[in-house]
Amino acid sequence: MTIDQILTAAENKMRSGERKDARRLLLLLKSHVKDQTLARAKRSPAASLARRAGLFALAMQIMAPIVRPKTPIAPPPTPEELATYGLILLGLGAHEECDHVLETASPTHPEVLIAKAFSKIRTWNYREAIGYLRAYAQDQNLTAYQKMIASVNLAASHVALGELAEGRALLTNILPETKREGWSLLHRNGLELLAQTAVQEDRLKEAEEILAQMTGTEDDLFVQKWLTIAHLRTNPSSLNSQEAAQALKARATKLNHWETVRDCDYHLALARKDRDLMLKVFFGTPHLSYRDRIRRTTSDWLEIPKLHAMTLSGVTAPDRVFDLQAATELGQSDIRLPKERVLHKALRALTSDLYRPFMVGSLHSFAYPGEHFNYTSSPQRVAFLIHRLRAWLDESSIPLDILNDRDGYRLAAGEPYGFQFHDVSARNEPTRFQLYYGWLDNLEHLRGQDFSTHDVANHLKIADRTARYFLRWATEENLLQRHGAGRGIRYKFAETA
Repeated sequence: MTIDQILTAAENKMRSGERKDARRLLLLLKSHVKDQTLARAKRSPAASLARRAGLFALAMQIMAPIVRPKTPIAPPPTPEELATYGLILLGLGAHEECDHVLETASPTHPEVLIAKAFSKIRTWNYREAIGYLRAYAQDQNLTAYQKMIASVNLAASHVALGELAEGRALLTNILPETKREGWSLLHRNGLELLAQTAVQEDRLKEAEEILAQMTGTEDDLFVQKWLTIAHLRTNPSSLNSQEAAQALKARATKLNHWETVRDCDYHLALARKDRDLMLKVFFGTPHLSYRDRIRRTTSDWLEIPKLHAMTLSGVTAPDRVFDLQAATELGQSDIRLPKERVLHKALRALTSDLYRPFMVGSLHSFAYPGEHFNYTSSPQRVAFLIHRLRAWLDESSIPLDILNDRDGYRLAAGEPYGFQFHDVSARNEPTRFQLYYGWLDNLEHLRGQDFSTHDVANHLKIADRTARYFLRWATEENLLQRHGAGRGIRYKFAETA
């Protein structure tokens, strides 16, 4: 098959929901990437398809030579190429670097707008996503399929925010068109969203009728999920409803469908008014909008504490408890980690989400802030970091292990061990890139002068190691220039910075 034939066939398979067949077709591109016979004009569409099919390594191989070339290329990356690369990073879990890449692209380009929307949706920031989706949908050059993708995601964002009337209004147009055009995947997405809407409106019969249309499809888990949640909301005190939710949670765990596991715990805790379980969901979920939802729905019976000690499973912590901010075990223990160094950052990352495993891109962003993700070296670097953290856990006789499967890395407990969690929901901490730009502003008085790593560390009151990370980033972004070697390395502001 030619490259065009592969891309056309894979796109058709994706639109009809045949993802596995699309993956098999796209893997044929490997030889073209290796032989460098994949023209630049074809790279962004090919990488976008590979990303949508879940082939992130292939997608990164296709786009990295364009966006992260070893030597500058001409012409420089286009907004479409930057948007494609940003979404690949998002799929790998490198949210912060994704946002940074997108900020370097034209803010009004449609591919950049839809990429920013997907980034916000992935981190539960639906309000901002709606703005980007509406701006994207106004582009007159979009295909009908592209407009439908925007409409489905816009409906999903409204439903997630509880704006059910807006979501339902969109879905009344989405479902007939997706059915008529044969866009099976988008049609099933629309049915699931309509079922969610009916459940939240406590229209159980309508939800059952909608979900009956999806029975026998690969979305069977979602059918069971929303039917179970509907019954639980209707009869929260029913033991049968609660047992059905537990069974759904067990099935979702086996299928590695972590967001369903999280939702089961949330709805079970809500039905039972189970303080310990709801606090596990709260402190075990990193997304502020999800935490805000918990605050709203439990305000009459739950007060969120500023400090909460618990095990990974959410039960009351045993005698041994590790404070995640102080980086030390509480009590008379001398077990500690160097605060805000890579091992501490990795442990904080792994305990920030007690449901979804951490993809390699996420851990790389946490541990090595401001550094670009490299599809060959970064996974190896993260693997070595995990090896070091496992060794520290063993040396400290902490009964935890770090498991790794196709979904990423996660902590697992052999015996009960506690962590002290801190409620940082109200904080508005800058991203690492925003922090770095702020540091750059604080060094403005050095413009026109040469300065060393130690000069930067002293002025910003940060460690030399942190200063080296910052200076490496600023140099790679062409904001600073580096000259000299060894101990004589000096930096100065680039003329265009």
